[in-house]
Amino acid sequence: MPRRLPALLAIVLAVAACSSGSAPSASPTPAPSATPDAEAFAIRTAAAPPQACMEALLTGKLIQLGASGLGIGLVGSPALPVEWPFGWSARIEAGRVALVDDKGQVVAREGDTVELGGGQGALPGLSAIWFTCGPVTVTKAG
Repeated sequence: MPRRLPALLAIVLAVAACSSGSAPSASPTPAPSATPDAEAFAIRTAAAPPQACMEALLTGKLIQLGASGLGIGLVGSPALPVEWPFGWSARIEAGRVALVDDKGQVVAREGDTVELGGGQGALPGLSAIWFTCGPVTVTKAG
């Protein structure tokens, strides 16, 4: 049995070295910008890629919203905070917030009218939030 201890210890150390040891961030670092004057803008994002996505459609104006950084302004209803997909980020470019997908591409800008799939739910401290899995489609540039 004493001979097995070094082998077991070696296996445990090898497995530990191969694991990442850290969970994905709920607010990933914004994608690098090709625009020199761009700065990071914090948004709420999913902590991990989705295993499933709700299939409702939301249309509204992309606005700054304290509860999630960027949310959707709705006509005749309160603005709705959004939990953006895992890996997405935002940055300020030329005075407007740009929403950036997980590939680093700007998909919409503050003031654009957008459509996004997903569904509404609630979180502690938020009675309503829209969970989206992407994509985001600009229907009218702001």
